[in-house]
Amino acid sequence: MSSSRQWLGHGLTSHQFGAWGERVARGFLEGTGHRIIAANAWRFGRLSEVDIVAVPDGLSGDCRITAFVEVKARRLRPGARGCQLESALHSVGSAKQARIRRCASWLMSLGRNRLPGGSQGSAQLGRQARFDVVIVELHSQGQVLKIRHITDAFY
Repeated sequence: MSSSRQWLGHGLTSHQFGAWGERVARGFLEGTGHRIIAANAWRFGRLSEVDIVAVPDGLSGDCRITAFVEVKARRLRPGARGCQLESALHSVGSAKQARIRRCASWLMSLGRNRLPGGSQGSAQLGRQARFDVVIVELHSQGQVLKIRHITDAFY
């Protein structure tokens, strides 16, 4: 494995680091009352993938919201101060947002209980879509420093 693809000397590739960030984000969302419908499982053709699809608890009936969540894992580099929040949000640019919206639209069009593989439990999507970003910040020694959940990050 190339050293440029290793993460912090722990032998993780950038793909593995991203998958780790998604696991941390799932746990965070579950801890804040979201029911995870799918994680890193659905693709809209070859155009896009939704990292996490979740339904916030406490919302009932036909006005339920489905959160389509993009996860960004960032490591705090030695000498840096804090998470580069703007950089993480900027990495979810307009093209990426459009791909996520198309994928979300396709998933919502399938209707309740007709979701593709990867769904957990009685997968019911709400009627309204919300697009969130979760940023997982990691210290160079491997500890999670901060998790930021930006609801309605884009439209």
